[in-house]
Amino acid sequence: MQHLMPKTHLAVFVLALVVFAGCGKGGCNVSSSSCSWNVNGQKTSHKTITESRDGVTRRVETTADVEFANGQVTKFPPGALIQIEEKGGAEARQAELRENAGQLEL
Repeated sequence: MQHLMPKTHLAVFVLALVVFAGCGKGGCNVSSSSCSWNVNGQKTSHKTITESRDGVTRRVETTADVEFANGQVTKFPPGALIQIEEKGGAEARQAELRENAGQLEL
């Protein structure tokens, strides 16, 4: 697979910018949720961040051990998966960032 780390950081930064831009001006709903469960004796934690504005809903979903700061992924474990989804706009969009050999790939 092609190495896409710079594009990955850019994609996550743009997503965070779009998700949180203008939310202080009203007309924007942001929610965050997390849950955890045990599978075969191992605890799994999951988090979702959802933002809705002007009929468009954007969602970021990943495991709880993925960390974000300033619109970028700053820490992720081996096998990390980050799912990004947008609905309600002119065209529905989805993307996945996956860890491969210590790097995130789009």
